[in-house]
Amino acid sequence: MNDELTQLMKANLESRVQVYDLLRRIFLTGPSLDLLRAIVEQAKSKPLQKDFQFPEEEALFDFLRQLTSTDLELLQKELTWEFNRLFVGPYHLPTPPYESVYRTANGLMMQEPSAEVRKKFLAAGLQVTSLNRDPDDHIGLELEFMYFLCVKGLEALENNQIPELQLRISQQQEFLETHLLQWVLTFCVDVSGHTRQPFFARVAGFMAGFLELEKHIIRENLSLLGTH
Repeated sequence: MNDELTQLMKANLESRVQVYDLLRRIFLTGPSLDLLRAIVEQAKSKPLQKDFQFPEEEALFDFLRQLTSTDLELLQKELTWEFNRLFVGPYHLPTPPYESVYRTANGLMMQEPSAEVRKKFLAAGLQVTSLNRDPDDHIGLELEFMYFLCVKGLEALENNQIPELQLRISQQQEFLETHLLQWVLTFCVDVSGHTRQPFFARVAGFMAGFLELEKHIIRENLSLLGTH
């Protein structure tokens, strides 16, 4: 690839790594105080992904920019409670964060989509710390997989390993279109409808908008690489 295309793709991958890192951390462990401080600071300085603007991004950042350091400690406690109510339990979950629940007729966890996701993780070389603690089709783990594939793609680009880069972007496309986009948009609608905290509603909207955009970004990247 020429230098201009390399730099374009590098900036693209770096932006996507940053977004997936944010989303995976929110949905795996909940928004910690340090994470809240970091994303509020980011929102007040520059967009998370300056290359790809969409309305849901601005809605999230407008919300974050209004927060002060005094607000954050109280907000973090409220968000921890809400995170557990929505995604962890022990009571009935209004928005269970599992692909199997959304994609199977019986709406149960640990069904066929979970086994399919595990195969994808292992085939791509991902070993996640909570692999045997949470079902593999947990939203946080699926986002972590996309983060992993973007990191691996960035490493391949930096080492001028173009076939490896093509492989990692093709894996991103396949997982996005056969898994994430098959259920997460509905999940985001459910989160927005059930949450009592505007933070989670804004994050859900942001994630939905970002994943819809990802479909086009990945296809464009593959086209630039001459794959499609």
